[in-house]
Amino acid sequence: MEKMLRFVLPRPGSQKWDGLKKRFGRDDLLALWVADMDIAAPDGVVEALKQRINRGDLGYDIVADEFYESIISWHKRRFDWKVERKWIVPVPGVLAAIAQAIKPYKRVAIQPPIYPPFFSIVTKNGKELVTNPLQNGEIDFDDLQNKSFDALLFCSPHNPVGRVWSREELEKLSKIMGEQVIISDEIHADITWKKHIPTASIHPKTIGLYAVSKSFNLAGLQAAYAIIPDEILREEFIKALYSSYLSLNSLGILAITAAYKEHEWLEVLKEYLRSNIEYVDANLTPKIKRKIPEGTYLLWLNFREFGLSDKELRSKMIHGAKVGFNSGIEFGKEGSGFMRMNVATKREIIAKAVEAINKEFG
Repeated sequence: MEKMLRFVLPRPGSQKWDGLKKRFGRDDLLALWVADMDIAAPDGVVEALKQRINRGDLGYDIVADEFYESIISWHKRRFDWKVERKWIVPVPGVLAAIAQAIKPYKRVAIQPPIYPPFFSIVTKNGKELVTNPLQNGEIDFDDLQNKSFDALLFCSPHNPVGRVWSREELEKLSKIMGEQVIISDEIHADITWKKHIPTASIHPKTIGLYAVSKSFNLAGLQAAYAIIPDEILREEFIKALYSSYLSLNSLGILAITAAYKEHEWLEVLKEYLRSNIEYVDANLTPKIKRKIPEGTYLLWLNFREFGLSDKELRSKMIHGAKVGFNSGIEFGKEGSGFMRMNVATKREIIAKAVEAINKEFG
């Protein structure tokens, strides 16, 4: 299973490991928090980047036909979705794209518990934040229908609860949204255990945002792109993007093109990640409630049975189990009593973490 995977540990200078002291107050923890992998990018991607760097040419690039063709081919093969070239807009990272996408709107809705930057990216851009909380991992459509907002900042697959939204759910969402815009972060779309349905394939008034960051451990390159079927919406987005002089860097263009040749590598990765998820589920104390995620390599763990405050729970994880997880409260008040665990690392680290947590909470 692991023959095509190469682990990179230690990771000098990494936020995940060398940032432990700043994040948790101590540097002797097992780092299972921020959503990147301790698995090296595919050799084919690394080699393509090496060749470019060794050439010494890091000047301005055009976005070549191969870039667009690789995306079109990827989406057809992985999601059975026929994407037109004109729909594709290169962007320097998903969050940067979201910041531009929300510019025209006054009131932006999100669905907590949710990836923490969704809160700040809305408020720091001077927009009014509207919440449509999930209910046990399900969209509250009645609440959504009764809320007043201009655009929905959506997460598909959902981080942190691990939902992969069904066609029926997306169709119901589209009906409620009508002509309103969905800005859909689909950065985890490649790592799913059920079929991912691109939001824009159901709701044309969607800015779908994709990247190779999570699937191929290339987050540091900030390499991403938008897919926007609606022409007016696309032109509006491009205008906002260009007004801030934002563009995808040369290595990012190359990385996306090279990564989208790595179908076999991705399947091996998914099998390994799934086995880690199953290991945790089989060995972690049943007192900690959880559901197997439908997508992502993140586990959303429910510690509410222990009756601890979020501060107490965090302290027990750090100073008792000596494990660094993301606290659920970071994802909104709906995440109180939860922890998010990243399983994209060596099995031996997962096993040590499970043993330590069971000892502390068993």
